[in-house]
Amino acid sequence: MLSDSYRKKQVKSKVMIKWFRIYGNYFCGVWPVGCVFFMIQELPYAVMPFLSLPANVLMEMEIERPVLEIMEKIFGILTIVLLVLLVNGKSERFPFSTWRDKSFFISAMLFLSAYFTGWYFYFNGHQSVALILSLLVAPPPLYYMSLGLWQKHCPLVVASVIFLIFHLANVWTNLTN
Repeated sequence: MLSDSYRKKQVKSKVMIKWFRIYGNYFCGVWPVGCVFFMIQELPYAVMPFLSLPANVLMEMEIERPVLEIMEKIFGILTIVLLVLLVNGKSERFPFSTWRDKSFFISAMLFLSAYFTGWYFYFNGHQSVALILSLLVAPPPLYYMSLGLWQKHCPLVVASVIFLIFHLANVWTNLTN
């Protein structure tokens, strides 16, 4: 008979692939569940080419400040890389044992729901700056931040907060100038 701790280690090892330790409990590896979370967030972009939008403000906006654009891209890519390729060795597959775990996972799903609600309005012609910033720009970094908090993944939390700042600043500057 296998012990509970051994079974937990086996489940964890099947879900998080670890190649080598980077520092502390963080490993270079792959978190396939993180790939799924990322792909779910990208679904509206897969649907967009098949829709005939009267206007597509987000895809047609002019870049006003290239530095903001570059920093937004750097921290957006870093957030995804950290989500998928930096594995917290102490993290569980789906930790739901504490109120903390449940609340951070639920908050991630709420941010994702807000994001999809924003796309629903956007695809139906509601493209105000307030809607774009509050339901399309802010939720993805907050979603990744919540996933990082849920997985106790400090580098992901820090990168997603910085991504949030640059993402909001860049899109707000581009839409209001």
